[in-house]
Amino acid sequence: MSVSGPARPRRDASEHRATVQALISLAVAAYVGTLIAGDRADPGVAALLYVALLAGSVVLHEAGHAVAARAVGGTIGEIRLGFGPALLARRVRNISVDLRLLLIAGHVSWGPRPGTRRGQFLLVSAAGPAMHLVLIAVACAGGGGPWSVWRIDLLIANVGALLSNLIPFRGGFGVTTTSPGHNDGASIAALLRGSRPGARAKAPALPLAASSAQRAAVTAAAGIAAFRDGDREAAESLLRQAMSYDPDEPTTRAFAQLLATTPRR
Repeated sequence: MSVSGPARPRRDASEHRATVQALISLAVAAYVGTLIAGDRADPGVAALLYVALLAGSVVLHEAGHAVAARAVGGTIGEIRLGFGPALLARRVRNISVDLRLLLIAGHVSWGPRPGTRRGQFLLVSAAGPAMHLVLIAVACAGGGGPWSVWRIDLLIANVGALLSNLIPFRGGFGVTTTSPGHNDGASIAALLRGSRPGARAKAPALPLAASSAQRAAVTAAAGIAAFRDGDREAAESLLRQAMSYDPDEPTTRAFAQLLATTPRR
């Protein structure tokens, strides 16, 4: 059994808190859409347009991470998009796809292959924010007309998403990211700084809304970083911690396989 009895209520409570946060974020986004449109469009239509463009940006952001992860030879375990009621939950080519109604955020869980270099980790971390730059360029190059308000919507949504993804933070809830306990900026900053063996022996702080699977994923990611930096003892300790949260979480499984197939020196 992958989850013990006491762990299930904590996960359900975490999902509930995350859903409430997503609802608040979507309400704010809808209001922003009406402000942008002004009297050029019906308020309801304007709100839906902005939310739809923001949701599309989230999907493309996570697609950027997924494509980059595959490009460097990584194994994608899970693609999660949104919170709240499930619209789609199935395995597609050994990838767990979880699509939810409140499409305000996303997360891609992936396991690197042995020998993955720091620059490749940087590529995967930067691929999501890079999609926002592409969408900003599309907004700036778009045409005019009565519905040109979509250009402003797309521009504002992606500038906000880019800033929330690139300004490093840990332990908070991002506007458009559920990357467990940190955003892409924090990951990129850590990779650029480099680290000494043991420097990442501790998993980063997690938001209150983090589920058991998210806690396992971020702890396993910290363990992979420690292993990559040559600190196997810290890596094994973090793997045990990750498995205590959720042994079936895809990144945790991939990390366990990595350690099991890499002999000690």
